[in-house]
Amino acid sequence: MDDKNRADREKLITVFLDWNSKINLSAIRDADGVREKHILDSLELAKIVDIDDWLEALDLGTWGGFPLLPLAMMHPKVKRTGIDARKKKVDVVNTMLWELWLTNVQAIRWRIEDHKKQYDLITTRAVAFADQLSGRAGAAARQPARSDQGFAGCSDGAQRPAGGVV
Repeated sequence: MDDKNRADREKLITVFLDWNSKINLSAIRDADGVREKHILDSLELAKIVDIDDWLEALDLGTWGGFPLLPLAMMHPKVKRTGIDARKKKVDVVNTMLWELWLTNVQAIRWRIEDHKKQYDLITTRAVAFADQLSGRAGAAARQPARSDQGFAGCSDGAQRPAGGVV
């Protein structure tokens, strides 16, 4: 990790903690917790998927901007969209995007069942179990899920809520 990436992550922590103190985005309220449990956890996906190979990615249930924001920072060539049904969460994420000067990402208020656009990669984190997600979000994927990558960010293929590939 270079100095710019480190500075970007620290800025994300500052911005997130500021908004988290105003609007309950997460129970995690300290910098070390955000770094470990949100940012580093969000970046785990890059260990099993070459994210730069994808043109457009969807973050399903973007709530507080994870994994959307860390992945957008680390992979600026990938156009990312965060989708969430809750307006206040989308508004906060869009404000954080502006504060972080991220131009390759947007957050929109929509339900995945009603969203018609398709994406190369779909990520999510702690939204639902993989078998539930594949049914609800499958139409948003340009290609079927790659079973060799595992579901929900679990290289062992375990079905549990976490970030990953749908």
